[in-house]
Amino acid sequence: MYADHTLDEIQTQLRFCCNEHADAIYCYLNLEDPKTPAFSQACEELGFFFAGVLPGGLFGCDALILQYLNNLVIDFSLIQLYSPFGKEILSYIQKANPGT
Repeated sequence: MYADHTLDEIQTQLRFCCNEHADAIYCYLNLEDPKTPAFSQACEELGFFFAGVLPGGLFGCDALILQYLNNLVIDFSLIQLYSPFGKEILSYIQKANPGT
């Protein structure tokens, strides 16, 4: 469940982590919460993008993992994928990554 101030707190922590020169910042969202789609969109507007899904990874609930890269550039051409689904996910990530 997301409180009214949750997005503000994420922004505060994001600024702190960036100022501390963290290379990557992760945000785990509860996939079982009906507000997660709208909340994840708000996080994407802050610069987060899809990093994965972790079944049972958030206090026993399935987690959507978003990632923020702090001045890191990914060379997507170096990633080797073998499944069509993997290529589809990489394409989505590449399009959503604000650094590309």
